[in-house]
Amino acid sequence: FCEVKPEMPCVWVDAFNGSRLMQKGDRILEIQTPVDHRLKHSSSWLREVRRIRGIEPGGTRAP
Repeated sequence: FCEVKPEMPCVWVDAFNGSRLMQKGDRILEIQTPVDHRLKHSSSWLREVRRIRGIEPGGTRAP
């Protein structure tokens, strides 16, 4: 049950149990890196394209 509201079922237990029914459900066990909140209001896809093309954050190409 929930550690905050003991009368409620735990959403994390529900998520884990649900993942067992999904293809690639074991991915729930992978620990993800924390979110970098400094990147809020920036474009993730544009940052990825620039990374792939070797463009530095300032707009110049990496050597």
